[in-house]
Amino acid sequence: MKGFSLIEFTVTLALLMLLSSLAAGFNYFFYSRNELQALKDELKTAVHYARMQSFIIGKTLYLENISRSNDWSCGMVLYEVNSNGSKIPLHKWQWNHPHWQIYWSGFSSRNSILFSPHPHFAAMNGQFRIINARTQQQTTLVINRLGRIKESTE
Repeated sequence: MKGFSLIEFTVTLALLMLLSSLAAGFNYFFYSRNELQALKDELKTAVHYARMQSFIIGKTLYLENISRSNDWSCGMVLYEVNSNGSKIPLHKWQWNHPHWQIYWSGFSSRNSILFSPHPHFAAMNGQFRIINARTQQQTTLVINRLGRIKESTE
């Protein structure tokens, strides 16, 4: 007769359960890391796009969060203000990262980022704070006056 004894089977099953529980923990870590990277890439893309559109169009553009709160995690909209003061939306970014919060604190405003086609009028200084609501992990994207982005982890 060939096969596993009851003890061998129990030990093997216990090892498999241990390895699968460890794999689940690593899976969450990798998922969270990839979600953060995707979120940072989306923010960088939106800022670069807004900056380039301002240069191409030759007008001052504004990037503002979709929700009227200080949390930018739902998305943002790029718009132009015409001569009579009404907002003309040019592009809209929406994403769904329910466990992340994004806060902007800037030089000129907490609600919007100003992109000027003329570098001496640029006032983009500020930072996006990205916070994981579950783990409280924080990452900061710092934007300088010219729209260049640097990442710092706290």
